[in-house]
Amino acid sequence: MNCESYTLKSNNLTQLHGFLKKELQLEYENYEKIEEEYFILGFEDFYFRNNSTQFELIYAKIENQEIKIDIVGSAGGSGLLNLNLGSEKSFINKFMKIIEKYEKEYHLSS
Repeated sequence: MNCESYTLKSNNLTQLHGFLKKELQLEYENYEKIEEEYFILGFEDFYFRNNSTQFELIYAKIENQEIKIDIVGSAGGSGLLNLNLGSEKSFINKFMKIIEKYEKEYHLSS
């Protein structure tokens, strides 16, 4: 499992939620919950490099007028040694590029 945290200088969860759903181009979502102070996106993605489907989770909450984001890539390993061949970290890197795009589009700085 690989995890990262990030802070956005914004408190507009609805805007971020809509942007992420569009940019991630989710084929389907296993779980989505949006409230006034947080949202959760959980989904699976298949990686050919290790012939495995991994679980990916995004948890965003408002804290002190900022959005704190936790990004998790997990269960990406396969085989006896449970090798993920970098697929979990790859998801986190892809997500961070999407966040950079979001910051540029909405003129935010971290």
